[in-house]
Amino acid sequence: MDKIIAYAQDTDFGNWHNKVMIMDEVGDEDMHTIQATKLESLIKETDASELDIKRLHIAEYTLSNGNTVKGANNVYAANLQLANFFKEGMFFATYMGHGSYSSLSKNLVWKTGDVKNTVVTRLPILSIAACDIANYDSNTRGIGEYMIITPQRGCIALLTSTRSVEASENDVLNRAFIKEVFTANADGSQRTLGEAYMLAKQSFGNAASRNKMCYTLFADPAIKINFAKKLVKVNSVGGKSPEDEITLKPMTKVEIEGTICKADGSVDTDFNGNITATLLDGETLYRTITTDTESVDVYHNRQQLSESGTTVENGVFKLTMLVPKNCTAGAKGLIKIYANTTDGKSLANVTVENVIFAEYDESDAETIIDTQAPTIDKMYINNEVAFANDINVPANFTLHVTATDDMAFSNPSQTIGKQITLLLDGTTFYDEVRSFTTYGNNGASMTMAMPITSLAEGQHTLKITLYDAAGNSTSQTISFIVVNATSNAELTVDKAIATDKVTFSLTHSFATNPIVKIFVTDHNNHVVWSKAVDTLDCEWNLTDNDGNRLPAGVYQFFGTATTSSQSAGTPISRLTILEP
Repeated sequence: MDKIIAYAQDTDFGNWHNKVMIMDEVGDEDMHTIQATKLESLIKETDASELDIKRLHIAEYTLSNGNTVKGANNVYAANLQLANFFKEGMFFATYMGHGSYSSLSKNLVWKTGDVKNTVVTRLPILSIAACDIANYDSNTRGIGEYMIITPQRGCIALLTSTRSVEASENDVLNRAFIKEVFTANADGSQRTLGEAYMLAKQSFGNAASRNKMCYTLFADPAIKINFAKKLVKVNSVGGKSPEDEITLKPMTKVEIEGTICKADGSVDTDFNGNITATLLDGETLYRTITTDTESVDVYHNRQQLSESGTTVENGVFKLTMLVPKNCTAGAKGLIKIYANTTDGKSLANVTVENVIFAEYDESDAETIIDTQAPTIDKMYINNEVAFANDINVPANFTLHVTATDDMAFSNPSQTIGKQITLLLDGTTFYDEVRSFTTYGNNGASMTMAMPITSLAEGQHTLKITLYDAAGNSTSQTISFIVVNATSNAELTVDKAIATDKVTFSLTHSFATNPIVKIFVTDHNNHVVWSKAVDTLDCEWNLTDNDGNRLPAGVYQFFGTATTSSQSAGTPISRLTILEP
């Protein structure tokens, strides 16, 4: 119940709401890869036609029919890519292939342990077309059940099997469910998950189907589906109509102007919120699959080149995007545009397709020659005022970084281009940095709030390196000491769901009562309230540091406890705030 309430109260309506991930199994004469490719075409025919579809072909990462693209049997790489998709967030995801009560894929790409160990703050709706994923009436809890019942893990809803099932019929039901999820009602309203599930089952009519009876929806059926519709109208890109061919030159600025429309095509003057434009490189062929009856082209993911955002006011927007150096000359790119109102009740999107990348030409008068590196304005742990190098910190903390650039930051996909890196103690890279980074001011400002957990006691360093679109870089390193784990402290609240106030309580193993600094962070891991107290209990009235009542949503809290000789940090816990 707490997981459902947190999902309903979530105020993060960012660009992840515009993403869908399709994963397919290796082998079986490429049956599942063909199914996945056709599923892309199905989604493009629904009311959610402009969604940004991401692919995960397991065969790209593992040995299949003698074809290795990213290394033989490199299951770790596929696992890492799937983990990154979960951490960055996706509105909907689906998998078709083999499975069992303990894993997805015969190559064990995603196991129960991965579900338990991967924190997911942006929970997707998920369908899994595979055998025995959630045998809820057996004595063994399945991977599908862990995806649903584990807080901040897995998904918010899951359509999957409870028995062994047949691959061909799996595809029929999965396609039917996805079609109903992404189809609006006749009056334009969106369905609930329960309605989509019912209509998918009803699509079989009176035909006998054992498979149909083996699939169950694990979810609150009243959850309202909220996908973005094609309601963004782009008036011009670089002064040209989106209907014309648009040539984008590397290291030049492009202005995009447009409006958000109502269903009747008029400007939605009540639409106020945020808009994001994502520039994608050309599409490259992965392979062509030929069967006795058809030939199917299968593609790699387009690589993200940059991302820019701004605000929408009264349904009108104008944003500027810097085209980076690392685009593929001559390739046909895409611009994916997504907008959301502040309250998340209205989501809109569109795709600009007529994009061609030119060669980089330093002599072109429009080319920006950028030799200035970004500036790291702030880098600290938990609290800017209290932090200094070599300070004692808890094993669990939040790293904050803010930075600016004179043009725009590099923000590519993880496989190409120069991108933000975070290095622990000179040896360990963090893969999920992009998941906790947001960009503003048309890509010229950057904010990161990233939780770091379970560090060993002792001296540590964190080094961050940032790149701009021209490839200039800057780095900064901080040092800190994780305090002795024998000094334990735990911070709790008297109620996990609050409407007016809560009381924090500290338990500890110190020789004397410590000074306690309590921190509360929002879904972006920004500190919204903090207070230092010399008592073990502290009442909080759910306001921020400026005294303003916090909006409904899910928040995290933790604390640091110190005496003259001991110090400890508490684990990070969650608190849900409801409207009074």
